[in-house]
Amino acid sequence: MRKVQVLLIILLFPAILFAQGAANVALINEIADKPVVNTGEAVSMFVLILDERNRGFDANVATLKKRNIVKDENLAENDPIRQGQLARMIARYLDLNDSLMYFLIPSNRYAFRACVANNIMAHEAGEWNLLSGGELVEIMSKVSVLAGGGEE
Repeated sequence: MRKVQVLLIILLFPAILFAQGAANVALINEIADKPVVNTGEAVSMFVLILDERNRGFDANVATLKKRNIVKDENLAENDPIRQGQLARMIARYLDLNDSLMYFLIPSNRYAFRACVANNIMAHEAGEWNLLSGGELVEIMSKVSVLAGGGEE
């Protein structure tokens, strides 16, 4: 009986991993098609590249706070996210303090400039621009590569 249980666990483990991976792919595809993404979707993408489980907005924000990616910002799940807000989270995550202005004044504006300098975001945009789903997926892909979590 014990051997059957162990065999069953061994056989089901890849299925569980595949199901989680399939859910992540579905989330990415769903977000990629949106003309404008909200804060909840951006936070979900961030949690995804951290290799954490997506547990809902409040739990995801708590995960980001624990890692000092989000500090005392007042995030609302359904508000559209701006490039500057995302850039600030990215700058904290990747520790982009090599930008003098961001080091001196850690604002959304200079976090955005630091992300542009590191080829994470396009220089044609601005920190007040809203993000589309495709832009969010592309940016988070670059962040994942820079953090050592994936290949471009």
